[in-house]
Amino acid sequence: MKTKLKAIISSLLSRSKFGLLAATTMAVTTSGIQAARGPMAGIDANSKFIVYYGDDYYLNTGSSDPSTWTLNYTTLNELILFDVVVLQPNQPHCTPEVVNYLKANGVDYVLGYISIGEDFQPYKDYFAGDGTGPVKLENGVLVPTNGGIASFYVDVDSQTLSVVAPYDEDTLPVGSDVISSITGITTTARFTPDGKPDLNPIFKGYMVNPDLAWRTLLNDMRIGGTTGMPNRTLKAGFAQLAGARPIASLQRDRTENFGFDGFFLDTIDTSGPFDQEGWYPWTIQEMTETVKYISDNYPTKTVYANRGGFYYQAGLKSNLTNEYPIDYTIRPYVNAFLFESYMYDSGPYPTEGQAEKTNGESEFFYDNKYNQMPKILAEANREDGFTVFTLEYAEERLGTVGSNISTALINLVVDEDIKGFGATTSLAAFRDLNTVDLGLPNVLPVAADTQAPTWNNTSIGFISTTAPEPTLTPRTGVQELAQGPHSGEVIVRWDVAQDQTNPITYNVYWNTTNNIATATKVAIPAASSGPAEGYNLNTGSHYANETILSGFTPGNSYYFWVRAEDALANEDTNIVAKSIVVSNPYKNTVSSPLTIDGDLADWAGLQAFPSDSADVAGTSLQNDILGMRFAHDTTNLYIGLEWEADASNTLPNWGQNLYLDTDNDIRTGFSDFGQWAIGADYLIQGAAIFSWDPTLNGTGNWVFTGVFATSSINTTTGVVELAVNLANLGNATSFRVMLAASAAFYGGSGTDYYPDTALTGGSSERYFTYEIFNSLAITNPVLNSFFTVDGLLTEWSSLTSYTTDPDDISVVSGAGNISGPGNQADWRKITVAHTTDSGQIYMAYENDTSIYISWGFQIFLDTDLDAGTGFSGAFGGINMPIGADYLIEGINVYEYNGTGTDFTWTDTGNDVGRIWVGNVGEVFFFNSWIGNPSAFRFFCFGNNEFYDHPGVYDFYPDEAASGKSFLYEVQ
Repeated sequence: MKTKLKAIISSLLSRSKFGLLAATTMAVTTSGIQAARGPMAGIDANSKFIVYYGDDYYLNTGSSDPSTWTLNYTTLNELILFDVVVLQPNQPHCTPEVVNYLKANGVDYVLGYISIGEDFQPYKDYFAGDGTGPVKLENGVLVPTNGGIASFYVDVDSQTLSVVAPYDEDTLPVGSDVISSITGITTTARFTPDGKPDLNPIFKGYMVNPDLAWRTLLNDMRIGGTTGMPNRTLKAGFAQLAGARPIASLQRDRTENFGFDGFFLDTIDTSGPFDQEGWYPWTIQEMTETVKYISDNYPTKTVYANRGGFYYQAGLKSNLTNEYPIDYTIRPYVNAFLFESYMYDSGPYPTEGQAEKTNGESEFFYDNKYNQMPKILAEANREDGFTVFTLEYAEERLGTVGSNISTALINLVVDEDIKGFGATTSLAAFRDLNTVDLGLPNVLPVAADTQAPTWNNTSIGFISTTAPEPTLTPRTGVQELAQGPHSGEVIVRWDVAQDQTNPITYNVYWNTTNNIATATKVAIPAASSGPAEGYNLNTGSHYANETILSGFTPGNSYYFWVRAEDALANEDTNIVAKSIVVSNPYKNTVSSPLTIDGDLADWAGLQAFPSDSADVAGTSLQNDILGMRFAHDTTNLYIGLEWEADASNTLPNWGQNLYLDTDNDIRTGFSDFGQWAIGADYLIQGAAIFSWDPTLNGTGNWVFTGVFATSSINTTTGVVELAVNLANLGNATSFRVMLAASAAFYGGSGTDYYPDTALTGGSSERYFTYEIFNSLAITNPVLNSFFTVDGLLTEWSSLTSYTTDPDDISVVSGAGNISGPGNQADWRKITVAHTTDSGQIYMAYENDTSIYISWGFQIFLDTDLDAGTGFSGAFGGINMPIGADYLIEGINVYEYNGTGTDFTWTDTGNDVGRIWVGNVGEVFFFNSWIGNPSAFRFFCFGNNEFYDHPGVYDFYPDEAASGKSFLYEVQ
């Protein structure tokens, strides 16, 4: 059925750099509103969609005078029956008038085609640019060659050309039409630059690394030409495609703006991760930046990506770059994704390709259906997801003759695409996409949806074109439970369901007994659930979705179920249940050091991890872990390991491997390519401590380098006791731990994992969590009603503050300073609190003189508790004590987007609420603005340049230069 696009109105709030209000006035909280992506409004599986590359918009086009042309209402009135129409604006008779007619007659979305991954220019008709191109591949990196052409041209392979007589490759005139003059392109040597830009072997366009210069060209080029872009006269760029259409009398002028609703991005998949000619995985970061550029610069326009499914395929890794394309996902920047040739491609066998499947499906269909589509659907249903489209080609299949497509073929497409997973689908008669046949496939029948969602399985990997159809074993309902990051929390994980009527809601049920009929239901919209930890690395060991539920009583057992419900309230009825005993993270704080003597007597009364059975065969020469204990003070982590006792065993040994995930993030550290549930940042092996080094090899590879020795170690029969300086573990505040005891040290085989289920997907105990920060951090949980934001600290007196900073700044501002005379940035104290009912962070600043909240007062926040991410370079004459992910500068909130050492920040568009009175300032902001961390490190910086004294800084704590910072826990 036809649906009409609802208008979306957004406003941008202007903000000044500094708060210019009087000292006794509270400023209002404001936030810049950015246009959000997400699925195309009003479009679903029953919407009508066509990609039309025809050029029959007018009759009587023999004349070069457009005023003599007559609109071809036969074609146009067929096109207006669609909800989404994609046009090729570079066709010689596609005009702004055509776009205007379609919009005026009810088409919801009229989108303009543009190729962003290849430069389809005539041979040798290069764009000069800055002269640093082409870039060539050198040690896995694209580097300039300064060959005199634009920086975006790429030279990776050696190629030879077959050209029409009497020319050859060297004598072919500049500007000769590449399609008619070049009859063949042969790659003669992979990864061997030949000094010439690479051409697409099939479509003959120049391959590009879509850098800023390319983005600028794509934006500015116009039909008819524009200043600074010679020979760019035949194709419309973003600005011309999106710009407002002119008055009616000018709408047949193809040099005017078209006024499309958005862009249909083709050749976006040239940056694919594959090791074949025509694929350039080294360009994926720039391609993502290009799509982001489009989204950022045209926030009200629809961004529709053709192909590029690898951007959404969790677990897919390039063997050329060792990168996961999903790490460069374009999901936040697009509204729609087209899976072209999902079931039926444009080249049926034997015309091209391999033998097809039972019903004439493409040789790639099994991989499309079982490997790719489940993962794509998982990403489409994220909070910043997209609408899924499919385009199928009849091309003489299953009784089709010409454009007379058989009913059997139509029904197969309806069942697979529309009913199967809710795709907005078009079935084209021919590959040229230049016909509109409304009597048959282009208006597919509306299919009523009375069925509940069905579960799929994202764990299936690549399926070759000759492999048999796999047997689908759905991962139905709840798949895994785990302890949450805080007391009383449970992580619930499940895979993906699909349905004709999206979006899908996942209903999580829980009960204290195994009875779903009396269980409590919690609805989790698919858009509100994130990918389960580790899913992007390995879909076989992890799942597409997870959520965290809270409020459970530690020590009690709970049962959980997950059911899928479509937008019509059809819910599946699976009864798959899993249970978990909720527990607190382990922690043992000791006030005085433990004695490292191999005797665990002084550990009495401290909490131990669960015991492990003697599950390694034999009674001697073995590594069989029985138990483990951790404790800590302000300096050391103490570890007690108990092994099956035998005097013949060598303790410790290199077969005993203790892995610590100190940033609680599987994506960093060693994870055995995502098979583990942790990403190990440190390895303790006997008396040595090793650090995982991602720079020496790709993600997941075994690359640990020795960094420290343990502070002390001692053993007795069956016991290893050691102390490790916390600084040698990156001052971790909490970590996940697992142990792998290898029999290889004794010449045997096999490994004893602890916990036993460390490698068992679906287990609720794949690692242990140990906490340090709870006993060292400050936390002040309150209700929002606790605060009266008035610049007075009356209510703050009951809260715990951080240590007082000395009066260590002497300079003051002069009379001409905006803050008045006699002022300075001299931190004396800060207090932090959080509200448990409104998700806000409150901070009370205390300065030595009258305070003026401006860029002179900065707070750097490490929200992932990882010094290796965020800004960690030199600043203010010191090395950063943290890896700062966010910066509160005066009233502005910034997010770091640099490389780690450069001072590069993006304004989030959020301003803190604030007031300042005398020497006191109060600020407040939503925890979600800084990523909803459960804890964060921070330090304060006073920049007296604001007070007319450049180079005079106040660090708080004063020991920031030696690595000290503050720690706050959000409970």
